[in-house]
Amino acid sequence: MTEQGSDVADYSSSAGQPVDMIRDIDPNFDLAAFLAGARTAYKVILQAYAHGDIQTLKRLVGPEVLQTFERTIAGRRDREETLQLTLIGMSEAKVIDALGENGTVEIAVRFVSEVVSVTCSANDSVAAGDPTLIVEVTDTWTFARETQSTKRDWMLIATEGD
Repeated sequence: MTEQGSDVADYSSSAGQPVDMIRDIDPNFDLAAFLAGARTAYKVILQAYAHGDIQTLKRLVGPEVLQTFERTIAGRRDREETLQLTLIGMSEAKVIDALGENGTVEIAVRFVSEVVSVTCSANDSVAAGDPTLIVEVTDTWTFARETQSTKRDWMLIATEGD
């Protein structure tokens, strides 16, 4: 995956309530830092997914997401296909929901990005996508971490595309 253009993030939540809930659990929660990290994670995870980099994915995604990604990557490998993703830019990264229970905080982030996605067959012919078409993609990714953990790392635990 390559990236071009500039990114602009929306550092607000839809009505303030999700961020307020997170701050009730963690008064030191830094929304701007969280969203900057989420944007970076989005880029890194997309790149790792496209390149079939399971080791990177294992560090960043939870077991259910990893299992889904591994199945898809294995299918591409079996068909001798490659996925080429180019992230052109990101117009939104916005907290849309948050949940805190049983010692875990989950934050749902809506990403709106522009990408070029092409799947190529073994002989480099286009099997899916269009190398000249920029597509707007809206994804909702849910990140989670344990509130009492000394590690402050967030894991991607769910993905949903519109």
